[in-house]
Amino acid sequence: MKKLNVEGYIVPNEDKWIYEMFGVSSISPNDLRNFLADANGEEIELRIDCFGGSVWTASDMYSDLRDYEGKSTANIIGLSASASTVMMLGCNKVIASPTAQFMMHNAQRSASGDYRDMEQAAIMLKSVNETIINAYEIKTGMKRKELAAIMNKETWMTAQEAKKYGFIDEINLKEGEILSDIQISAIMEMTGKVYNTASINAAKVHEYVKKLKNIETGNETETETENGTGLHREETQPVIIAQQGKFNELKLKLLGGI
Repeated sequence: MKKLNVEGYIVPNEDKWIYEMFGVSSISPNDLRNFLADANGEEIELRIDCFGGSVWTASDMYSDLRDYEGKSTANIIGLSASASTVMMLGCNKVIASPTAQFMMHNAQRSASGDYRDMEQAAIMLKSVNETIINAYEIKTGMKRKELAAIMNKETWMTAQEAKKYGFIDEINLKEGEILSDIQISAIMEMTGKVYNTASINAAKVHEYVKKLKNIETGNETETETENGTGLHREETQPVIIAQQGKFNELKLKLLGGI
């Protein structure tokens, strides 16, 4: 059996180099495709400890896993959150460690503009939610309204709860080990922010990746400043890749648990 560690963030191919430069764990579609090509139909296992990332990238990887001709297993060894929960469902089977966590929520994005832009952003997010639910519905057989309610709660699940819902097929227990059931009704009241448990805030990671890409190309960047009601953005002048100090500053912010 061939194994692939799915750690950190799910990122587009073109962003992978930035995460590598900062030493931030990530996986891209090309990483998975290279692994699948090397496996060449052999049984595979994805060992997952992933905060999530780009939902479209996760969909790309989900599709590749569904198309893989060999037997595939997703093994949640730590955390499967956000887009990671979509990607892993492309495998034939999902198992989880007794200490694993599973988190699902609504699609998220940032937006700016007038009320029309905000309305369009809301329409897009609702559409993305429906595509996420497609993967969940296929796996669990649950009703779409039930799945949408769980996503609205930004719900965290233990291995037992994820198994009861049908997101995972089994808990990885050794012979003779017993794990008690958990009342599933309590899960609907659970809320929280998955990234609070991480040393790196995922939302900020993607924000800084965008800034770094702008620095490299010399395009206009966006900065955020506080005002009385929250954050607003101001356009700044183009900057050059040679500004190594800016890179170092962003790196410190990125790796410092912003």
